[in-house]
Amino acid sequence: MLSEEQVRAAIAEAVDRAGAASIGADTDFEDAGLDSLDHAQILIRIEERYGLHVADADMAECRSIAAILAYARRPAGDGGEGTAPGGGVAARRA
Repeated sequence: MLSEEQVRAAIAEAVDRAGAASIGADTDFEDAGLDSLDHAQILIRIEERYGLHVADADMAECRSIAAILAYARRPAGDGGEGTAPGGGVAARRA
């Protein structure tokens, strides 16, 4: 299961900006000064490192650390098309 530490590591790797590592779990990435490219790079890094695929239609709901974790933990068949090893939405295509 994807952890907050893993999401934070992906943010640190994807975004070379002061303060990116100290983003609050519930802080919207845009409110933290990140743009849409940063957002996409974070989700790509999470997919590359941890196998969680966020469907294009679901990207808008994954705009904070907490939202990404909630997305990863959604039960299969709950409307999302994301995938990752280890269960939840992830298990659908794994």
